[in-house]
Amino acid sequence: MLGFPISIRPGLPIYEQIVYAAKKALMQGTLRPGDRFPSVRELSRELGVNPNTVQRAVAALTSEGLLEVHP
Repeated sequence: MLGFPISIRPGLPIYEQIVYAAKKALMQGTLRPGDRFPSVRELSRELGVNPNTVQRAVAALTSEGLLEVHP
């Protein structure tokens, strides 16, 4: 389970939609600092998208300082 809603729609790149959904969840308080973000594998499986697409979204969120990656 993701913990926040993501609905993939045609028209925008999927990774941008994932980034938007995560940012929206942070602003609404659905996703809070310190919450566990789904792994790339979990998220790609849940959404039915390529793991590389999810990795791109995670990289974007990390570069913006909104997500920390821990091995």
